[in-house]
Amino acid sequence: LIEGVEKYKIFTGVKFGGCSGEITRDGGCTFTLPFECKAVTGWVAEPVWTAGPANYAANPTATNPFTGISGGADPLTIATVPYDSTSFSFNVDLGMMNYTPLGQSTFKFRKSMQRNMTCEFNTLVKADNVIIGDVTGYTPRDVEYTFFTNKKLKFTGVQFESYVQNKDANSTDFWIEELSGQASGDLV
Repeated sequence: LIEGVEKYKIFTGVKFGGCSGEITRDGGCTFTLPFECKAVTGWVAEPVWTAGPANYAANPTATNPFTGISGGADPLTIATVPYDSTSFSFNVDLGMMNYTPLGQSTFKFRKSMQRNMTCEFNTLVKADNVIIGDVTGYTPRDVEYTFFTNKKLKFTGVQFESYVQNKDANSTDFWIEELSGQASGDLV
C-alpha cells in the first residue's frame, strides 16, 4: 500500500544470477537470490495480466518457516555419512554475463557463462581422520544438507579447498573443524 492504495512494481526479463544461503542453529535459514532484469516499472495500479486473470498464491498455513532444526536429525551428510554441524552455508554463482549491443538501453541477452558452486560448514573433530584424509587427498565427496522435510541441497564432487582446526590449550570448548570446498558436479 502506498498512501492507502495498492500498487505494483513489475520486473520484466528477470534472470537469476545464482543463489546463496546460510543455515545456523540460532539464525535459522537465510536464502538470497540475486537477479537482474531488463526493465522495472514505477509504482502502478494492478496491471492487466496477459496470461489471464491474476491468481495469487495463498499464504502458507501448514508450513512452518525453515529453521536450524527443521531439517531433522543429522541434516548434514558427507558421502552419505552424517556429521554434526552448527553452521552450513553455500553459494551458487552462475557467472551471468549480459550482451548489450549498440543502440540498446539494456541488455539484449543474459546467459550463464561460468558456474561456481561452493559450500562451507563446521563439524566436531573425530578421531577417525576421514575428513582430513579427504582434504589431503583432494578426494571428491558428495555433500548433502537437508533444510526441511524432503528439501535438500546436494553438492556433488566437492573437493575441500580449505580446512581450519583451531584449538586453544586452555579452551573448554568443543574441538571444531571448519571446511569449505568447491563442487565439480551438479547441484541436485
